[in-house]
Amino acid sequence: MESIPFFIETAAAAAQPGTAICSRIRAELLRQRPQVLPFATTAAEAQEVAAGMRAAGRVPAVFLINTLGARAIIPVLDELMGETPAVFFRRALQAGQSGLLEHMPSEAGGALTTEALVKRMTPRLAVFWPYGSKTSDQVVSRAVEALTRFRASGSFRHFEVGVQRLSSN
Repeated sequence: MESIPFFIETAAAAAQPGTAICSRIRAELLRQRPQVLPFATTAAEAQEVAAGMRAAGRVPAVFLINTLGARAIIPVLDELMGETPAVFFRRALQAGQSGLLEHMPSEAGGALTTEALVKRMTPRLAVFWPYGSKTSDQVVSRAVEALTRFRASGSFRHFEVGVQRLSSN
């Protein structure tokens, strides 16, 4: 079976260039080389795309998920993903960079944050990549580089190193 990356980004996240991280990574990969790169914007669409992949003899090698606006679909994605590794792109706001969020509760109004939901998911290799309007170009570039290396070697470590490089700049 052929293993390929699977991109998931809600329509709300894809609507703005500064938050359309998965769409931009996918577009850059397609620009470099036309290929099959599954993409979904809803849980139902993700299930349908995954079923089509299985029928075509393909499986997701890694899920790349923009968590912006995805809180409602994360529990469904968990079941779909199984133990497949995942890269979660998380919108980083200025409060997070200033340290303000460290003093805030992890639950907002009784609802779990997206990061808390992800931590309750099936154990799998996973990494969070923060992005913001000022860093989105750099995040897209680094993610394309990490994904290209991952596809060549199969090592998830490229995503872990890639996010470390982002935070060191």
